[in-house]
Amino acid sequence: MDSYLYVKNNENIQISKIGNVEEVLAISEGTSSQFPCEGIFGYGLETFKAETIEGPIIMTDGEHYNMTNPYYLVYSDDHSFRRFTKDQYQMMETFASYKQPDWDIPTIQIVLIMIGVITLVLILAYFIYFLFKRFIPHVKDNLDRSI
Repeated sequence: MDSYLYVKNNENIQISKIGNVEEVLAISEGTSSQFPCEGIFGYGLETFKAETIEGPIIMTDGEHYNMTNPYYLVYSDDHSFRRFTKDQYQMMETFASYKQPDWDIPTIQIVLIMIGVITLVLILAYFIYFLFKRFIPHVKDNLDRSI
């Protein structure tokens, strides 16, 4: 069964292994591709330095599972391809089931989101003010002339 039918039929989709699989077959085979199709890592994946190997995601090397933690692809300064640790098992299971894990968002990002929301509100308020200032006086003048 292909990936489209899995998603369409709301099958319980879960990643269970890492392997060298084509991206279009990954979901239906329950596999996460070991080598992504991402130009950001170079055309030949020159900058791709993942530590995962072919095999089940629950395989460990002592303290890490065989699955890259995508949180560190966004929020890491030192090593982007960190794997899930033993104490992050539940988060890994949630992520492998295509559900939203409870990521810890850095404080700086929360502050920047709040600044963005405040900026949006101020822009909308100014836009509404501009509309009222531009068009409401004309409506008032037309009402005064008709009386």
